Formats: sequence, C-alpha cells, structure tokens
Amino acid sequence: LLRPEPWLSGAIVALFTVLTFVPMHFVHPLRVRRLRPFTVAMLGLWSVLALVALLQGFAPNFWINLALCLTAGYFVAVGLLPSRRNGTE
Repeated sequence: LLRPEPWLSGAIVALFTVLTFVPMHFVHPLRVRRLRPFTVAMLGLWSVLALVALLQGFAPNFWINLALCLTAGYFVAVGLLPSRRNGTE
C-alpha cells in the first residue's frame, strides 16, 4: 500500500529476517487480558480497513493508509510493552 522504493523494501525484509531470531513478545488479541477489548476492536478496525483497501485495488486514499499504519503500529507497540508477569500475561 505504501509503495516504498525497492531498496527500502529489501532493507525492511532483511531487518525483519534478522528480527525473526530476536526474542520478543507479541500480542494475541484473544489470549492477553491486558487491553483485550481495545485490542479486539483494533483488530476489527484493521479487518474493515484491509477489506476497503482490497476492494479499492490496494490503492486506497491517504486516510485508509494512515489508519492501517496506525493499527499496525498499535500491535507492534503493545507487543513491545513489558508484561507484568514473567514475560507472559
């Protein structure tokens, strides 16, 4: 959706390939109690936005792109937050 330059896309893929081997937490919307209602709502919002983007041929307007990026940012940010009980919650 964002159409970055090919070199930037390659760098991002390489970065995430390296991050695959880094231990990090992620949020599972249905198993994590912390922020569960908001997280499930964000997942629903992301699903609707993704459907809109799909129906628009992956060329949605600026606001759809922004909202998709913000929802993705939310999931990354929540996954990086430390949990309160030994790395799991």
